[in-house]
Amino acid sequence: NHEGGSPALSFTLILPGWEESEAFDLLSRSTYCKRRILIAAADHGFCDGASHQRQDPYRNSPFDTSIFILQTEKAARKWPPHDKVEDELRAAFAQCVPSPSAVSRQLDKTPGAAAKDGRDDIARHSPETERALDQWVRLKRRRDYVAADTLQEELLARGIDTAVERPRKAKKEAGVSAKPHTQKAKIVGRRTKKLRGETGSGSTEEV
Repeated sequence: NHEGGSPALSFTLILPGWEESEAFDLLSRSTYCKRRILIAAADHGFCDGASHQRQDPYRNSPFDTSIFILQTEKAARKWPPHDKVEDELRAAFAQCVPSPSAVSRQLDKTPGAAAKDGRDDIARHSPETERALDQWVRLKRRRDYVAADTLQEELLARGIDTAVERPRKAKKEAGVSAKPHTQKAKIVGRRTKKLRGETGSGSTEEV
């Protein structure tokens, strides 16, 4: 605080519209929340980084977006979040809705245009969703299946299929190597050592 009371502080938070999340609930119930706006996924799009290098800079939003305007009382009097503010925000978000032709081009991208990690060079989802998908992969690799399943269910509830977004790489068949002759040599070697131990001799037997 300073002379004249509390300062005029105003913050605008833009988050995924996950109404079931704890963050959404806490922000909605905050005494500083002067306005909350929920924009439907169909009514806005995203402009990702490096958009200047792409033919189509915008992409569809995979989920709703929420906007929270948090203000002190002095800020609310100085910059009231009236209906005009909401109308302007909605109009700005609508400018990022991709054209039908842009959506068609993004969906028609060939597998050859995919990045080495299996993802397209155009991000399919928001950075938050991409991070959640990456976290799901890390949890699976750490064998933390309970946490991985929980995150998978949360993503599925938002229409994100982990099997599609992070497909499993082709796995080698159990006991089969990319070089069969090498694998066979290893198996023969192990059996030979076992026979040596059983016979107590240094001779080898054909297996």
